[in-house]
This record gives sequence, C-alpha cells and structure tokens, in this order.
Amino acid sequence: MKQEKDSKRPSGRIPKGYRFEIFEKRLLRVLCHTSLPISVAVAISDWLWIFACGYAGLASLPAYGWTFAITLHVFVLWPLCARAQRGLENLTHEASHFNFNRHAKNLNDLVANWLCSYWVLISVGMFREAHEPHHRYFGSVADPDKKRFSRLDLDRMPRQSPYKLMIYLLRVLPTYLSDYWSQFSDKKGQFIKSSLTHTVLVILVSATVYDKFWFLWLVYFWVPFILYLPLHRFFAEAEEHRYQDAETEFGSTFSNIGWFQRWFLHPHGDAFHLLHHMLPQVPHWKMTFGHWILSILDSNFEVGLYRRSIFDNPKRFVRTVAARVLTTKRMTR
Repeated sequence: MKQEKDSKRPSGRIPKGYRFEIFEKRLLRVLCHTSLPISVAVAISDWLWIFACGYAGLASLPAYGWTFAITLHVFVLWPLCARAQRGLENLTHEASHFNFNRHAKNLNDLVANWLCSYWVLISVGMFREAHEPHHRYFGSVADPDKKRFSRLDLDRMPRQSPYKLMIYLLRVLPTYLSDYWSQFSDKKGQFIKSSLTHTVLVILVSATVYDKFWFLWLVYFWVPFILYLPLHRFFAEAEEHRYQDAETEFGSTFSNIGWFQRWFLHPHGDAFHLLHHMLPQVPHWKMTFGHWILSILDSNFEVGLYRRSIFDNPKRFVRTVAARVLTTKRMTR
C-alpha cells in the first residue's frame, strides 16, 4: 500500500491515501465486470419485498384484528418497505457509476431509471450530476456530502447515548428533510415525470386489475416513502464518512459490517463504502466478496474504519496504518 500521489487533484481535495498492490489488480479487473441481468433481478427483489409487505398487511387485518395489524405495519411492514425503497435508491447510485452495464451506458441508465429511479422521484442522470463531485472533489469545499455533514453536524452525532441521539434527531431532521425536498425546486421536470409515472401506474392497475390499488399504493409505497425512508436514509448517509480532521479519503470512510447494517440499513453492497470509494467500478453484487477478499489479501485494507452497529463511533483512523503508508512511500522513492 502506498500514499497516493495525486498532484492533479483539485484544490482542497484530500488524497485517497490507499493504492491497490500490483498482485491485487488482476482480481480487481474481475470484480469490475458488470451483469445487467443480476442488477435487474436485484431491483425486482426490492419490488417483491414491497408487494410481500402489502400481502402480509392485507392478510393480517381479518386474521388478527386492527391492533395487531397496525402494530405490524408500524414496526415491521413499513420499515421493510422503506428498506426496499432505499434499495432502489442504492441501485440508482450503482447505475450512476455504470455498474448495471458499463459497455452500454444508455441501456444502463434506461433500465435503472424505469426499474428504480423514477419511482423514488429521481433519475440516474440527476443522481450522477449531484454525486460525481463527491468522488471527484472528496473532502474539499466542492464535496456536497461534506457540506451536508457540516450543515447537520453529523461528525458529532451522539451515537452512544440514546437520549442525546433522540434530541439530536429532533434538532437536525427538519433541516435534513427541508434540504431533501428543496432539491426538487430546480428539478421540477424530473419530479413531474416521476409523479406522472406513479399516476399512470395507479390508474391502469386500478382500472384493469384491482379497483382499490390506489389505496394499497398509498399505504405501502407513499406512507413508508414519506415517513420512514427519510430516517432510514439519514442514518445510512451519516454512517459513511467522518470529515472531521480527515487527512485521507481512506481514513475518513467507513465499512458498516454489522448484519443489521449490511441487510437493512445499507442494502445491495452499500455497507462496504470503503471499497466503493477506493474502487467505484465494483458493482453492488460483488461488494461483499470484494471487501472480504481484500481484507484477507491486504492487512492495511483490513484495518480501515469499521462500524458494527449504529452506535459505533471509532475515534480515529488507526495511526499504525498511517505510519505504514508513509514508510511504504519512502521505500518506493
């Protein structure tokens, strides 16, 4: 591992701080291969989760009554729907890096838009435009994520105290929600297109298959989208980085490897955010394998920043790694 020489980086952009060894590069070329059928299947699985929640919700009311049905929706079904919707957002993120199909970029965007993005009110192009500066200008004043972290004081999020965490959420969530919805003020065209897509689907299905479909769509898509997904997204985004005292991208990016984080909070490989920042071309369905194999092959990668629960907050990047980075750099001169 070597300190990356990045003399061409934009002003203020902090260095990556990590480079893959030569013996790892053949493996990495394999990891970067994409598969459109797999990505499509993963997107369909998110929709199946939403449909399954709707079926379970409809079955619970006549079988167990209102009290049980409402409790089931509040604590199980709506969170699972939000998890599926977060999966659609993460797949949009993947498509913005052309990880659906790297060799047919128009097809990459087309498939991801209609299977994932339009339904969560965005498009691949819209996401790519907003997200690309995060990678290109990481840690600089042009990094939009750094601006959000600063605005919401995410680096000092009081994770260890449930009471302080609740007070913190009450203070910052209104700002977070305002920022999310205000992004559509200059993206009215996409908002209207997504809204029309939802409307056409509801009208067609309600007119031809089930006349109460509009109600099911409201309960199992819009309720979790408006009330649950924002909190889900907030916690997921807050876990990915720590900009305070950041010296390298490697030393300020987290892998979130707890089972709850991997399956629920960061679906489709988003939990392995450190690998994503070091190599964004690895598609979502290879992230788990890529993370673990690099952890085995490279002891320096293995000791990057990790969280195993939403309450974890490692104080700093392991200094012994930083020392080894500098030593390696001197040895290669």
